[in-house]
Amino acid sequence: MNKSKQLDSYSILIICKYFKTPEDFINIICVCKKFNETLKKLRFNPISIITKKLFPLIQTQYLYFPTDERIPTIEFYCYDCKITFSRFFFTSNKQKTKFKCVEYTLNDRMKFGNKIPKLIKSLGKGLFADSNFEKIIPSSPPHCSVCNKLHNIVPNSGINENPQLNHSRSKNILLNLQLDFLEDNINELTDQQKEENKKFLQIPNYIQSIGSECFLNCSSLTFIKLSNTITELGNGAFKNCAKVSHLILSTNITSLPPTLCYGCHSLSQISFPPYLVSIGDNAFAQCTNLVSLQLPQTITSIGSFAFCGCSSLRSVNIPSINKINPYTFSECFSLYQISIPSTVTAIDTCAFKKCTSLTQIGLCSSLVKFGDSCFYQCHYRLFKDYILPERCFINYN
Repeated sequence: MNKSKQLDSYSILIICKYFKTPEDFINIICVCKKFNETLKKLRFNPISIITKKLFPLIQTQYLYFPTDERIPTIEFYCYDCKITFSRFFFTSNKQKTKFKCVEYTLNDRMKFGNKIPKLIKSLGKGLFADSNFEKIIPSSPPHCSVCNKLHNIVPNSGINENPQLNHSRSKNILLNLQLDFLEDNINELTDQQKEENKKFLQIPNYIQSIGSECFLNCSSLTFIKLSNTITELGNGAFKNCAKVSHLILSTNITSLPPTLCYGCHSLSQISFPPYLVSIGDNAFAQCTNLVSLQLPQTITSIGSFAFCGCSSLRSVNIPSINKINPYTFSECFSLYQISIPSTVTAIDTCAFKKCTSLTQIGLCSSLVKFGDSCFYQCHYRLFKDYILPERCFINYN
């Protein structure tokens, strides 16, 4: 009979990284004698601490929350959390401190001005909210943008870091954001290039995420192309950009957040990521100029109201989802034909409410649930030609 394998002292050190409380560490050294010295072998603290009592021989203190206090007798420090630039600026002994993510906040901007320090990895939510931008100058090569007069967002080359952009509700004053380039380079541009730069915002390739409402109400923005290094978009990132007509998303995005392009009335073309898994609630609601959709078959979830009010939408290929959520395609007045895939088992409440042109639906045997008012005020032929529960056509809301 084989003896069961037992944990050795080395394996316990690895397991300790996943403990959450001081009690977890105390319990492990009480298991058996060979684990008694475990806490003395650790050279950093796996959890937040206020003294060295639990881990007496650590050389580096990890600070997991901005509120964690540094223990003076420790040699090195590592902030494993997002901290503000003000906190960084007033931190003593920087040479022995590592900062994984320094964020430039609105409070930092009020203290230190518009010039963004090179070490910044994240631009805080609402950092430039309600500002009046005339130009945004990102990393080399320098380019300028206008938010109330912004025409294009295109990717740029750069290094692989992770600052978040957030300059929503932007309008008209000159703002120079110097993100790792020589200011003298601007003088080398021709007058024509300078004029062109006023129409463009280049997002450098080291940007991996765009914050919530980052470009909210950029009323002159017409074209968006995101670098493939971007993996995350915040809620409402392009909300109410009324003149955006083209949206080319990063191929490495797998989830689109709620209200991403809500109220983008001119949006007519969307290039979806090939491995997209989910679309959030209201993501493309009220995109009244959207005529057709080619959704990737990798999608498994489409949120409620996702395409609500897309009044020009005529056709859509519904991917292999399990159900059509409430109000997903409601008030798509031009939608005349849909085919329900065999994976769909339920059409939820008001899913196609007020799709007044809808005359043909491809039903499948897997459908077992029809929500109230799911076809309310659809074309009369739907009621005439298909045998569906009466509640599908009655308004309950």
